[in-house]
Amino acid sequence: MTPNQQNKNRLESGSITLLLMLLLFCFLFFYEIGIPRQEEDEGILVSFGNVDMAGGSSNMAQSMPVVPEVPQPQPQPSEPQPSNNDLMTQEEESVEVQQERERKEKERHEKEQLERERREKEAREKAEREARERAEAEKRRQEQEAINKAQHLGSLFGQGQGESNQGTSREGSGTNAGQGQQGNPVGQGVSNGTGWSLKGRSLKGTLQKPQYDVNEEGKIVVEIWVDKEGNVIVADIAAQGSTISNKDLRQAAINVALKAKFTKGEAQKQQGFLTYYFKLK
Repeated sequence: MTPNQQNKNRLESGSITLLLMLLLFCFLFFYEIGIPRQEEDEGILVSFGNVDMAGGSSNMAQSMPVVPEVPQPQPQPSEPQPSNNDLMTQEEESVEVQQERERKEKERHEKEQLERERREKEAREKAEREARERAEAEKRRQEQEAINKAQHLGSLFGQGQGESNQGTSREGSGTNAGQGQQGNPVGQGVSNGTGWSLKGRSLKGTLQKPQYDVNEEGKIVVEIWVDKEGNVIVADIAAQGSTISNKDLRQAAINVALKAKFTKGEAQKQQGFLTYYFKLK
């Protein structure tokens, strides 16, 4: 037999074998479909045997319970481990964050300190201002009280008492309501129709009357400062009490106020007041 015939025979045998296996597979397939299946709660029908025994004896099919497959745990993806460069970067960022936090905290403390100092300064200035205002108010009250007392004494003795009593007192005390040369612990009085107030001192002599040609009526209060010897060193119009605004009359009152003389005192510079009254001519 030649090699070509042998190959041909082998090919025919293989083809016949393949065809028989296909026919057997189809037979088993359709046969399996035709067999009624029994419903069971669990499990599937598993047939054991080889192809030759698949003729179809029902004893060969055994019902086996199906064991549910347990899902295998899937491995969790591992997180990438930070490299040395990443660690260094994180450390640098944490240091920068800490420095920024410390800087902001320092700025906050500085702002709070400045705000606290500002409030303390405002409170201190307010207290000082209120103290000054109280002192000034008390000073004005005392000045006004002295002026009122001088005006009261002037009304008691009359504005022309100085002229009417001249010659009745050899010492000139009549021009000072009896208090000029003998001392005045109260520190106030009326002289020649002019009220005066200088605490703890007495008037020496008499007060001169202003010379004026203006036909106006009212009063002018002059603030004076007297040195230790009793000399008037400063005279100016007082802030309150005057009812005349004429500049000539005010200047006339200042001029005669500078000529007033008082007894000696302990203070190097002491404040007092002179009240001049003007009548219509």
